Amino acid sequence: MFKRFICYVLTICILLSFAACSSEQKTDKKIATSYEEKDIGKDLGINMPWNTRINSKNQLVVNDLNSSKKQFLLLDLDGKPAGEIKYDFKESVTNFALDSKDNIYAIAESNINDSEIMQKLYILSPDGKTITSCDLGKYSTKSTTERGITGVLATQNGDIYLASPKDGVKILDNNGKFLKSVGSPGITNISLDADGNILAYSYDVNKPILQKIDPAKGKVIWKQDLSSTSKGYTVGASKIVYSIPDNSIYLLTDKDIVMYDSNGKLLGKVLEFSKFSILSTGSIMCDMNIDTNKNIYITAISKSSKAEGNKLFKYSPLAEGGKQAEQKTISLFTRNVDEELQIAASKFQEINPGYKIDIQTLPEGQSSEDTDKYINNLNSSILAGKGPDILVTGKLPYEKYIDKNMLVNLSDLIAKDKSFDSNKYFGNIIDGMKYKGNLYTMPVSFIFFGMMANEGVLEQEGIKIDDTKWTWNDFGNVIKKVTKPGTRTALPNINCEELFTYIMQGRYPQFINSTDRTSKFNSDKFLDMLNFIKTHGKPDAPALSIDAVEAAQRGSVVFMPEMIVDFNTYALMKTVFNDKMKIYNFPSMESNGAGIFNTMSTYAINVNSQYKDKAWEFIKLMLSDDIQSQLLVGFPVNKAVLQTKAKELIENTASGKDITTFGDGSRSIQVTYHPFTQTDVDYLTKILQNLKIYSNIDPNIRKILDEECTPVFSGDKSPEAAAKIIQNKVNTLLGE
Repeated sequence: MFKRFICYVLTICILLSFAACSSEQKTDKKIATSYEEKDIGKDLGINMPWNTRINSKNQLVVNDLNSSKKQFLLLDLDGKPAGEIKYDFKESVTNFALDSKDNIYAIAESNINDSEIMQKLYILSPDGKTITSCDLGKYSTKSTTERGITGVLATQNGDIYLASPKDGVKILDNNGKFLKSVGSPGITNISLDADGNILAYSYDVNKPILQKIDPAKGKVIWKQDLSSTSKGYTVGASKIVYSIPDNSIYLLTDKDIVMYDSNGKLLGKVLEFSKFSILSTGSIMCDMNIDTNKNIYITAISKSSKAEGNKLFKYSPLAEGGKQAEQKTISLFTRNVDEELQIAASKFQEINPGYKIDIQTLPEGQSSEDTDKYINNLNSSILAGKGPDILVTGKLPYEKYIDKNMLVNLSDLIAKDKSFDSNKYFGNIIDGMKYKGNLYTMPVSFIFFGMMANEGVLEQEGIKIDDTKWTWNDFGNVIKKVTKPGTRTALPNINCEELFTYIMQGRYPQFINSTDRTSKFNSDKFLDMLNFIKTHGKPDAPALSIDAVEAAQRGSVVFMPEMIVDFNTYALMKTVFNDKMKIYNFPSMESNGAGIFNTMSTYAINVNSQYKDKAWEFIKLMLSDDIQSQLLVGFPVNKAVLQTKAKELIENTASGKDITTFGDGSRSIQVTYHPFTQTDVDYLTKILQNLKIYSNIDPNIRKILDEECTPVFSGDKSPEAAAKIIQNKVNTLLGE
């Protein structure tokens, strides 16, 4: 039963949305800035609170999507039970609306087969008796465009409005008879303003659009493109609600609630969920409602099958001059706000009600020069004994912070903390992060770069590779043996710059010693690498693309450099190579076979923080099963979570029917996963356990490398000349 409803969540209501949050186009209208959060669904026995509506008696009507009971729950506005409304049809209600007389307009669904769902509209009296019903057709759960009816409204004159991503807004009479359609395709959610106009949230060529439509004339009154006021794509409910008390439009996303005025102009952010506890279980926002006192009601469900993660929250605006319960603020800087970080911040605040995590990030819409200035100011602040309590250290000069005694020695904290069990984590990854013998930055997730190879071809040609000591010359000899002009090539059609990126990420520690701050870019190994890339990369070739995937599937490509970010990457590339794949380290190993890894995020504590103990508790939370299981990219350092993710992938690919798509539009191919097995898990886990050397490319050094190597690849500069300049510039940088 639960999987059926999760299918509904993912195919209908969890739509790509944009989190509008910039300062562009703002008006001067005042919005509430402080809210009090209350879990009003707690202990009510609601399995999956989905839709909420407010009736004429000022009661909350709740649809429990995953309940076997055929009923709507009635609650007062503080969440106390006030009764139920039973109905007698067999289908499950997935959306509903109320009219001014509290009649219920319910969209109900039933499965036809594994991939098709039938929808019906039921019109019920306030006590749940069926007045009339009509068929709304069927849709496929495999389609991304035909999602059926995704929203319903009942008007004062008895008409019924249905949001249809395929057709726009369908208008029916009070008996369910179709009258006409207004608006354009892509509309997923609708509301009504005070004048009876339709407010519609839609997509137009992958752009989020907010528009107002005159239902009588079918004309668009105004339309706002929300792209310019967004940080980017997010997964969320994309629910809009018109609020009569303040004549404004509220947009619910997975991260926040944003308000627009009645003309679609951005007013600002109303609620930021990371500052509350609603995200603590990795919840998906489902629905929102607003009462006449501007209280906001939100339903959210857990991404896991744990019913206790499903929530019904009430957010009450504090009176003017009122203050939220006093909390101590722990500041955290990060360049990018990952989903797991938001969930962890929410969870931490739930566990520690006297504290809140203030996530600070780069200001939006900045140029690269502005970003550099911001980072320089941050560096100066930290080195002056100030700065955030917690730092996500990616692309920050954290070694310099350590040398200046600006970061807490986490090794000391671990030694004193009996609750921290080091055996739960990949010790090789944590040890690989140590600087001068101690740990100052804690990795949360990690990745590695490798050379994927078609082992079937290598066996056919009698080639054996020892990647603990092979050189670029060795690789060149292998390339000559496996290349068959016209039918098989060693490497895909890849440009020099991208090939350089993959190889440098995997070999960077060979040329930089961050501890003693020395470099070896004038070495023969660096020159050999440049010559190899110049010979085998194609200056005018596209970046690694679906052409390479197609060729690998045909056995026409033997090697493919790749960033392996999780089991899914491995499983997919294993499929591409038709189960004949092996991962090799890049040539020129000097580390007795120890692999090189990189991190997705690492956390450090400012030594001048007054909340060092709590900051350490937050970092431990980032390593917990709950938060590690939320990681979307990267291998978790938590070993138990890694194995859970592996088990899930084994189950998901067991049928041999799981499909993914490479590319976009006309240039795309579909790949059906081969079953991922325990043998694959064991093979990859062994590789992960052997990753011991941390590759962290200093962004300033990377800039030097790009500037000086690009002319080499185009033939405008010799490798020797470039290497000499790089060595001098890097030595100057390291000496600063």
